[in-house]
Amino acid sequence: MSACQNIVVPSRLTVVFMFARLLEKLEHSTEAVHPDQYRFVVRQLEHEIESVVPDPALRELLGVFPAAAQVYENRFYAAAGLSHAPRELEAAAQSLAQRAIRRAQRRACASDAEEG
Repeated sequence: MSACQNIVVPSRLTVVFMFARLLEKLEHSTEAVHPDQYRFVVRQLEHEIESVVPDPALRELLGVFPAAAQVYENRFYAAAGLSHAPRELEAAAQSLAQRAIRRAQRRACASDAEEG
């Protein structure tokens, strides 16, 4: 969550905005957050997101609050897929995974050669 990013929030998204901001604060809290508090905020956010029509304003709001975007994706995965996950992050994660697999395979081959 960027402290300097300003967005215009339509009045119909005010409650979604408030819960999205609260969830982001909980996600980045340096203090322990009680699980019941976290679950309550997520459930309320889900309820509020379900009550609004997905549109560019909601997408912009979810772009500012990654934790809320993840709640949205989890709730509407069948319809939305991972539409809010940044493609660059997906590609980087896939690349890292492939490199880790190749390293593990090389180590296994080297270990087999030492034993053989």
